[in-house]
Amino acid sequence: MIRRERRFRLIIIMIVTLLFLAGCAYTGATQPTDNEMTASTYEAESQRNEEQLQESEPQEKKFWLITIEQKNNVPFLGSLGDGSIPAENSILFVATNENESPYDGEFSGYAEIESFTDLKEAFNVNTTEYLNMSAKHTSKPFTFTLLPKDIASLTRKDNTDPILVDYSEANFLMPTKGDNPAAVFGSAQGFKFSKNEKLDFSLTCTIVQINDKIELKTDMFGSFTGTIERLKGDVQEIELAPLVPSDSSTD
Repeated sequence: MIRRERRFRLIIIMIVTLLFLAGCAYTGATQPTDNEMTASTYEAESQRNEEQLQESEPQEKKFWLITIEQKNNVPFLGSLGDGSIPAENSILFVATNENESPYDGEFSGYAEIESFTDLKEAFNVNTTEYLNMSAKHTSKPFTFTLLPKDIASLTRKDNTDPILVDYSEANFLMPTKGDNPAAVFGSAQGFKFSKNEKLDFSLTCTIVQINDKIELKTDMFGSFTGTIERLKGDVQEIELAPLVPSDSSTD
């Protein structure tokens, strides 16, 4: 009887021991070691720091820039004149758009225009010492929106910005202040004369974008060509140089 009790106790002790060892083995298999916990914590902390750094770093600013700086030779007063007198017009035109696409939001622009007509040469007046029509104009600010059209270009270059569509247009008014383009300055037979009335008017304008090229059409000063491009930096850092007509011209 005593042997049976001892044997029974021994069996219980063995079962408890086996259960204890099995529990330790299971715990050791499922719980990470100190090294594993350290590596996992470090990786999570590094990822969190990297995300915070990316959020704190300022995103690189980009903007779209339309630039036109050109001189043309067209009839005096453009489509508003009779076409009998030649004139020379110079323009500096700058417009920017800070949206991702140039077709989102608006372009905000600034322009300077100078026009000159030599009446002595135009009318072959030999009795005058000096005679011309000269005027300066400033347009700011004005806005417009490029509207894409479903027109394919046959001249698209491989390096053209992929965001640009082949063709877009904008029709807008350009508020303009300055001299009267018909103001006359000069002298005839030694007598000086001048007529310098100021104007406050709006040019009727159309912009056409074909790939990365821009054409600006005005009702008073003819047409000019320029470019559209995407630049990095702050749009506020753009400096407008004084109007210096380029050597290029269109007949």
